[in-house]
Amino acid sequence: MSSLSPTILIIDDATSVRIIADILNGYDRRFATTGEMGLLMINSSPPDIVLADASMPGMTGFDLCEAVKGNPATSDVPVVLVSAYDAPRLIEDALLLGASDYLTKPLDARHLIACVRAQLRRRRALAAVASQPIADSARLYRAPSALLVARDTFWAENVASLLQGVCAVTTARNEGEAIRAACATAPVVAMVDMSDPRLDGRAICRALRATASGQTLYVMCLVELKTFQCGVAAMMAGIADAMSVEHALLRARVGAVIRETQGFAQRARNAVRPRAPRR
Repeated sequence: MSSLSPTILIIDDATSVRIIADILNGYDRRFATTGEMGLLMINSSPPDIVLADASMPGMTGFDLCEAVKGNPATSDVPVVLVSAYDAPRLIEDALLLGASDYLTKPLDARHLIACVRAQLRRRRALAAVASQPIADSARLYRAPSALLVARDTFWAENVASLLQGVCAVTTARNEGEAIRAACATAPVVAMVDMSDPRLDGRAICRALRATASGQTLYVMCLVELKTFQCGVAAMMAGIADAMSVEHALLRARVGAVIRETQGFAQRARNAVRPRAPRR
């Protein structure tokens, strides 16, 4: 990632490009109005993050995401899809293709800024840890696990059941239990229930971020519509990476994070693997 202002490639129709560009006016912004043009730009000079409309004519955002993630030279670039359609099936398909997030129009300006910040921060963190010696970056290579922080035992059991076959899940009911579990298991993702008034969700997110594995820990706020802005605030503060309002999509979201982390780790491992000597 560039040490200068991060580069954002916005791929959408001219009107949407102007709206998104105005919101993200602190970044180095580049623009394309078709998926085909955007893919050429990505392949010639990979940006730090891509924002693409999911339903463009011709090469859609889904097609573009699949092409970016299928190219080893660009597979580390986060792709965030934006769309006027919020059907859970579309969001699930986007995550399965490797999209880092899926935002719905009309875009909430603070949520868009928070999402971009979170994706750039996570990419820097993964790159920094992956560049360390294998012994120091071992947490990226462990069997994936997740941490769920929630007071509702029945709901927590349902989430754990939902994630069967994706990863092991450890549950915690308060901040102290969450910190101990994070230190013991080094999870890839932590899910914090922000809708339960008995929990100080932001304090828990901040404490998790401060643990030994917190640099690469993907912190997801589980919110309801009434607590949506609480999740945005946590992302803006740098203590959370994403939000989930639709809990039915948790399996897809957690699976996407795990695949992203494992892919990053494997590519880093391949990059430092010594070549066999020539005969």
